[in-house]
Amino acid sequence: MPVSYVLFIALEVSILFLEIPLNHELSNIRSRTQK
Repeated sequence: MPVSYVLFIALEVSILFLEIPLNHELSNIRSRTQK
């Protein structure tokens, strides 16, 4: 298995794990500013 392939998968997984809390925070900020 090439190293670049492993790094790519690790990057994709880390982005997925980061995206969820980031989206949650962004929606919280949006709801706060709209009120």
